[in-house]
Amino acid sequence: GSTVQENMSEISVSASSGLTEDQLDRLAGLERLDALDRRDRRDACAAAEAAAVRLGRLDRLDSFDAEAQGRALLKRLVDECGQEHLVSGWPRDREASADERRLQSQLLALHRSLAGGLDGYVCRARELLEASRLGRNPLDGYRPSLPVGETLDFGRGAFLKYEEEGLAAMRGAAFVLVAGGLGERLGASGIKLDLPAELATGTSFLALYAQHILALGAAAGSAACLPLVLMTSDDTHARTLASLEAGDYFGLDRRRVFLLRQQAVPCLADAGAALAVDPSDASRVLTKPNGRNLPGARNFGGGRGQDAWTAAPRRHGEVHRLLHSSGLAAKLHGDGCTHLVFFQDTNGAVWALRRPPSFSVHSRGCGQGSSSTRCPPPSACPSGAA
Repeated sequence: GSTVQENMSEISVSASSGLTEDQLDRLAGLERLDALDRRDRRDACAAAEAAAVRLGRLDRLDSFDAEAQGRALLKRLVDECGQEHLVSGWPRDREASADERRLQSQLLALHRSLAGGLDGYVCRARELLEASRLGRNPLDGYRPSLPVGETLDFGRGAFLKYEEEGLAAMRGAAFVLVAGGLGERLGASGIKLDLPAELATGTSFLALYAQHILALGAAAGSAACLPLVLMTSDDTHARTLASLEAGDYFGLDRRRVFLLRQQAVPCLADAGAALAVDPSDASRVLTKPNGRNLPGARNFGGGRGQDAWTAAPRRHGEVHRLLHSSGLAAKLHGDGCTHLVFFQDTNGAVWALRRPPSFSVHSRGCGQGSSSTRCPPPSACPSGAA
């Protein structure tokens, strides 16, 4: 019957191919696996195409939703926040043009980046500007006080105790450098971190800071490189990253160096907190990471000038929000970080206050810079002290 014929056919194939039955079974198994693989690939391609269709549909919905949110935000700014100038000259009762949608998109992006939103930002700015006009001091009622600290004699007594404690605490430290500004006031066109910290070797501030961090980590016996966080801005981000790459991160572990880009904020054109519009583009609000002069913007006196002053108040304090909102603070804490050490981009002398004894005094809650060290003349230093 048919079974006999099939068996004879298999024997014939086996004989003609010179393969044993075991080898034929293996080939058949491989063919079955190959068929399954082809089916899986077809299913995966079909699933990918279906996912792309769904994502495209969601993107269109998100785009429509973003446009609606942008329109609603602009309406609030005009109706409730005195920003009528943003829509001056816009025809009524028609679809928004591409330029108008571009303005709405920018306003919405700024709104999402600001704590309290863009409308809250304008309202707070108006209150602060009015208080300034009336001469109100926001610090009225506060009384300044000096922190309680320690005066240490170099290499003696409490200094040695605090040095030991400070080195232990330093193992859990991360360093946070605010570096959002350029060196314009110093006559430089680049970032301030590239400026020489001293003229003998020409070592840049960034290289100097890396040397200090590496030395402190080694002295503290840290198994890993102490983390460095740099807050940059649109003005400095790319150039800071280029300096790090060019210097091979100056010996730091690049996996432990983090860059947080400071978001720009809207500039204010007058004492009424009107958002400053780009004189060359009526569909763009001027933004800056700091309060530099912006040519052509309205000044607070209401006129126009070649170098009128505008306000963009987000400055160094932004680093705290960025650390939190980016999730980096939580990551550092999860990695065992217990202290954050803040310093500025061109303050090389600060490392005199970042010595382990001072770090220990600060970690006891005595306040930043609340310790001082009396350094005796070299002849009075203990043997081996440096």
